[in-house]
Amino acid sequence: MNTIISIALFIVGLGLVIYFAEKLVKGVVGTSLGFGISAFLVSVIFIGFDPENLVVGAVGAAEGIAGIALGSIVGAAMVAIALAFGITALFAPMKFEQVPKQVLIVPILAVFLLYVLGFNGQLTRIDGGLLLLGFVLSVVYLFWLGRRGLDIKPTGEVAETLEEAEELNKWKSLGLLLLSLAAIIVGSEMLISGL
Repeated sequence: MNTIISIALFIVGLGLVIYFAEKLVKGVVGTSLGFGISAFLVSVIFIGFDPENLVVGAVGAAEGIAGIALGSIVGAAMVAIALAFGITALFAPMKFEQVPKQVLIVPILAVFLLYVLGFNGQLTRIDGGLLLLGFVLSVVYLFWLGRRGLDIKPTGEVAETLEEAEELNKWKSLGLLLLSLAAIIVGSEMLISGL
């Protein structure tokens, strides 16, 4: 019976993740159009927010297992940059119309800040506050760059869709974005539970 439940959890979780991944993209596009914010910035704020790593990091630190917290964060960064971009580029090579160096420096500075603060082998509450401040300043900086017109512009079908898009309901799009995020988180948990 446990095997059947595990298989069901895995299948339903996988279905939720796949179905709502597409809806998440639609929610990001609609939200960015509706609120007049860069799709890139909306992705940084909402999709880049990784609640699983946040929880694992907090629990690991609270229980004195810093290696798990650090491993989760370093692993997520490696997967997001190397694996996700690597696999994506293998199947669908990416071409950006404009990739400002000011945008690309933000993740590099985030990793460098962690390196500097953790160089002594510990992260204090002050270090945590500095890292959080760095995140807030990064989002503000990216927002400012977007307002100046420096952004990663979409190409291909997404660019055509944005050009042809009629007035989308910004609140419905934001709702779809948040619902999709929640469904993907729940689906991921179900998928992992089914393994």
